[in-house]
Amino acid sequence: MARNKNKLKKRKKRYLKKQFKQSVKRIGLNVTNKLLLNPDDLERVIPVTPPRTDLFLGKYEAENQAYQQELDQVYNGTVAPKERFINQNASLLHVCSECKSEFFSKPLYLLTKENQKHVCGLDNSRVSPEKIKRRITEKDKKEMVELFKQGLTKSKIATHLGVSRPTVIKYLRQVGL
Repeated sequence: MARNKNKLKKRKKRYLKKQFKQSVKRIGLNVTNKLLLNPDDLERVIPVTPPRTDLFLGKYEAENQAYQQELDQVYNGTVAPKERFINQNASLLHVCSECKSEFFSKPLYLLTKENQKHVCGLDNSRVSPEKIKRRITEKDKKEMVELFKQGLTKSKIATHLGVSRPTVIKYLRQVGL
């Protein structure tokens, strides 16, 4: 009886694989690496809409008043929360009026941690996963030292300059920091 169960399982697995292959239409590439699309497929494509930057910030103005006062003390009114303040550990969407960037951060980190504060013009998201060889100039080395003295972490310096974290550590050790 157990042998029949195994055979049934295998048969069902083969059947599901076959059905899946039939349900998924493959898009092929020709020799010149141009996509071969069916005109029928283009009708089903949903256009990508860019994120809205005109969101109304006053929706939770009354609820966020105490939190906004704390942010104003640290950031002089440039950073404002877009979402409702829940507690100090909840990740909220914030917007900076100086650099026009939107970022997620915990209120506790924005207000207390030196290495987690918002720095205008510095993109905290990760660099693209492809490795790019880049020559480090003397100007880059000086900028590394300046950013480190300002209190930025080695990871953020690496992201800002587009190099790896071990590279930043190497040059900071050469300087003696």
